[in-house]
This record gives sequence, structure tokens and C-alpha cells, in this order.
Amino acid sequence: MSGTANLSPGSVVPKTGKYKCEFCGEGGIADFMAKSLGGSGLGLNTSQLQGVGRQSTTKFFEAGRTFPQCATCGPATGWTLLEETQAKTEKPAARHDESVAESGVCDICSQKVFRPNGYLLTTREVVATPAYWQHYYQHHRSELAGMGASSFGDFCRNLLVRTSCAEALARQSTAWMVCERCIQMFTVDRDQARSYGKQWWESGRKYSPPGTGPAPLSSVNMGDGKAMFSGGDVAAPRQAKPGNKWWEFWK
Repeated sequence: MSGTANLSPGSVVPKTGKYKCEFCGEGGIADFMAKSLGGSGLGLNTSQLQGVGRQSTTKFFEAGRTFPQCATCGPATGWTLLEETQAKTEKPAARHDESVAESGVCDICSQKVFRPNGYLLTTREVVATPAYWQHYYQHHRSELAGMGASSFGDFCRNLLVRTSCAEALARQSTAWMVCERCIQMFTVDRDQARSYGKQWWESGRKYSPPGTGPAPLSSVNMGDGKAMFSGGDVAAPRQAKPGNKWWEFWK
């Protein structure tokens, strides 16, 4: 098995079949590192590794071709053979470099989203939805309580905390992948959002729907009737965002 395990991008595919990236996915190297570092007592932020651990990629490769990088893991990719295709006279079950099983993470609740499922939304669509901010508060309740926001009402009334969170989320420059459960909180064209999601998977997670990019702060709607304004009113892009490549956070 050593000749078909943990094979790096650029190396030659030894056997035709299905290969899984060993870095991402539950039980993978990223998952192991996140658990080890998180329990080290050093206070390290392992959220990006945890995110990679919740995703998984399995692809079909033909013998003699070369391995690409995993779309999630980049330079850390290590392909391992799961199932060899023996009958060379049979039509291959998939094309070379075609995803056989692939999952991403919902940018709202962090649960797995399996290809080709999911919906793709823009930052403006997300931050303009009051239900999203209710969810955001509940998801970060313990941290926000430590900042003096012990209820959603407190969160909306606390100008400093409210503005900081609004600016951080409005700066998100890439599209949001949303799962079947979370899409319920948004009033959008779901058929269109699902179509964008499929294009995102087919493009190797590179597709961006119309309107992708940071949202104007005036579009932030927490449902309390208070508009958000600051400077030029358009949030500047952040250096990093959940959904970007993990190695951009771990250089």
C-alpha cells in the first residue's frame, strides 16, 4: 500500500481508481492536528484546521497522469488509493481529476455540505438578513456576553460591539456556501442560489456569483431599524476569510 498512499501533487498516478486526500476530512491530518494543538494548553487558534477537518475530497485519477492539489488542502495534499479500477476494457466510472465524493462547510453553521448540494449567496444577501444576525448572536453568545451583550437586544444596542461585528462580516469578499437548513433564514431566489452553488462545485470552488464582494455597511440589517454607516460606507476587504485556503492562515 506504501506505493499508493499519501502521494503528493505533481507525482504520477500509479493505479487507476478513486483516491482520497489524507489531509482533509474527519480522521485526516488536519483533524488530528486540530485536536492535538487544541488540547495542548497553549491557547492556539485551530479554527482553520478544524474547518479543513470537516471537509473531505475523493477524486478519480487515471494511471500515468499526474496528481493535482486538493482544492481544500493545497500544498499539504496527500492522495491515497481507496478503490482500484481493475477492468481496463470497461469505460471508466469518471474522468481523470473528477470529484467522486466531495464536501465543503456551510459558512453559516459550519456543518458539512456535500457536492453538488448547497446554495451560494453574496455577502450583501447575508448581512441584509435579520434572521442571520439572530443566528450569529446565538452562535457567538458566550463571546458576546463577555463583551457586555448578554442578549440579542444588548448586542444591537451596544454600538461598539455591533459595529465591529457588522464591519467584520460586511468585509467578506467571497461568496457564502449555505446548507439546506440555513438557507431557510434567507429570502432569496433559491433556484438561482442553488444554480450558483452547482457552478461553484463544478469550477473547483472558484465560481463567484454576480454581486460577490464586500457589502456596503448601509446594507447591514439586524432587524431593529438602525442603519449602519461608516466612512465611505463600503467595508474594506479583509486579508483572510473563512472559505479561503487554509494555508493562507498558517504561513
